[in-house]
Amino acid sequence: MVHILSNIRPLLISFGIAGFRAYVKDILLVLAVILLISTVAFVIYFLRWNVMEVLKVVNIIGAGLAGLSAAITLAEKGISCNLVSNYPSERAQSVMAEGGINGALDTMGEGDNVENHFADTMKAGGDIADEAAVRGLTNAAPEIIRYLGRLGVPFNLKDNLIQQRNFGGQKKKRTAYAKSSTGKVLMTALIDEVRKYEAIGLVKRYSHHEFLRLRLDNDGGVCKGVEIRDNYTGRVYYLRGSVILATGGMAGVFRGVTTGTTANTGDVTAKVFFSRSQA
Repeated sequence: MVHILSNIRPLLISFGIAGFRAYVKDILLVLAVILLISTVAFVIYFLRWNVMEVLKVVNIIGAGLAGLSAAITLAEKGISCNLVSNYPSERAQSVMAEGGINGALDTMGEGDNVENHFADTMKAGGDIADEAAVRGLTNAAPEIIRYLGRLGVPFNLKDNLIQQRNFGGQKKKRTAYAKSSTGKVLMTALIDEVRKYEAIGLVKRYSHHEFLRLRLDNDGGVCKGVEIRDNYTGRVYYLRGSVILATGGMAGVFRGVTTGTTANTGDVTAKVFFSRSQA
């Protein structure tokens, strides 16, 4: 290598054709070394980047209100995710919701607060609901509603305040609404927000893909990823990474006697329970 470098100087000061030909082999050797070093550096960087991406990717099963919310939350933190669903988001159960969304905004001057919301929700659930979960829901609800407003959800307004109405199981006017299409406009706003992250590669959609099973470690207690199947081609994919289940309820079990979507059959939940996963 020292010999090669020492020959470069006389090459630079020698502009004759004969002199140039004398150093062709040295030039080619230097270029080959540079190319080899660059290739090795690129491979190392590429492998490192891919390993980091695999570690960061989260697989979300379900692309309704919960799945979209999870995707947005992850993308805002710079975490990549795969959004897997049997149907497009526009066909989710949440599109059918009409009544509204509860949160103690106290825009109606009734002295409402999150403690009242918590107490009403626990009572409506027969006092058997998980208190920590209900507490988290009622505490977070006001800011979530405001956030949805900032995304463009056209809640009913008066004097620039979100209007709220009475709803079942609530003593106060606590339900924010958008006429009778609350679910549809919520879903529209979240779908649009997710598309921004799809455009920059943080969210990748797998619509029309069926959940098959979780991939577990040898002990069966830690989730390593998920297997899905393309409903059109039948091709099976294995997606590495953590898994979030956001597959809704099981109205489809009651086909013919439910007003909910029959696409939600509870099959994903059943498959996960069957696998005895603790993930």
